[in-house]
Amino acid sequence: MSDGELSPWCLPQLKIVLLGGRNSGKSSLGNLILGKEEFVTRERTSCSRSCGVVSGRRLTVVDTPGLVVSSGFSERRRRAVEEHVGLLGEGVWGHCMVVFTSAPAGEEGEPGQTHLRWLVDKCGHRCHTLGSGGDAEVAQLLEKIQELVSESEGAQDAEKLRPVTNIRIVLLGAKGSGKTSTLNTILGLQGSPAPGRTAQCTTGRGLAFGRLLTLVDTPGWWMNYFGHESSRFDRDQLILSQSLCPPGPHVFLLTVRVDRAFTETYGRAAQEHVQLMGPLVWDRVIVLFTLGDWLGGTTIERCVESEGPPLKGLLERCGNRYHVVNNRSRGDGFQVRELIRKMEEMLAGSADGPHFEVRREVMEQMEEK
Repeated sequence: MSDGELSPWCLPQLKIVLLGGRNSGKSSLGNLILGKEEFVTRERTSCSRSCGVVSGRRLTVVDTPGLVVSSGFSERRRRAVEEHVGLLGEGVWGHCMVVFTSAPAGEEGEPGQTHLRWLVDKCGHRCHTLGSGGDAEVAQLLEKIQELVSESEGAQDAEKLRPVTNIRIVLLGAKGSGKTSTLNTILGLQGSPAPGRTAQCTTGRGLAFGRLLTLVDTPGWWMNYFGHESSRFDRDQLILSQSLCPPGPHVFLLTVRVDRAFTETYGRAAQEHVQLMGPLVWDRVIVLFTLGDWLGGTTIERCVESEGPPLKGLLERCGNRYHVVNNRSRGDGFQVRELIRKMEEMLAGSADGPHFEVRREVMEQMEEK
């Protein structure tokens, strides 16, 4: 990076979700915005995300499965759009913009035009019609989106994310999944010796981007061992980890290697071991994919899709929260800063208190042993 070049983290960020009917041009629009072929232009059954830097902005674009709607913008189609978009909450309309991937057909006063007017009105008259699709047009669309964001932030008194000055983290995962390497990466422990097997819980502390971080590393489980098959000592250590960062952890990072096939057995083993923390633990789990350099040019979303139901099921259990780290490259700390941002976003939306509550009966059982 040259002296005059800004780090990507310093650039303004826009997060865009593409919604629409099948064959409405969502995926093509996503590719146009990012300036590269990231989304397959065929029917999809799950969401896909891609990132890039365009026109001096960091973009995160999410493509979604297309809605099954009738042809033409009929009353039935209007109602289908209203109901599906409404699933995101009534406030979503204040963040919507209509993008016409082709010029609207029909004469003024026709039913289709009336329903389209309703949609444009519902979105606050924010709309854009694609033309040639050149760089200038993409820049114009992004300017309109930026205006929408600025208006929304100025119009509402929504509580902004307040950085958590102290974040307590428990690392969970199978043996060899990269838990200890991740601890070293997060704490910036350059030149640390190659990690060996973690036999019992250990704690590390350090500062990163203005946050005091406490990380608890735990013994890993054999990836094909279910919960009851792990040793009593290892299970007790997992439970004990909660008490090593009092009054309780904020986040559980579940490490998963991207270079290993994620089988149904592996998924069940991971869920049973994490479940030892208690049924509410899943509200605070983020899946952390390690060995990110192994992906090469493949996105993690494509990797997840290729793995199938076991990995998708685990992500759904964790509220589809995930992050990718390359433990071999410390870089400028961007990957750690982005992870901290995701953790703080999760904590801001948590409804069960500032931290994970360590169950008293669990700790009493531990003390008796």
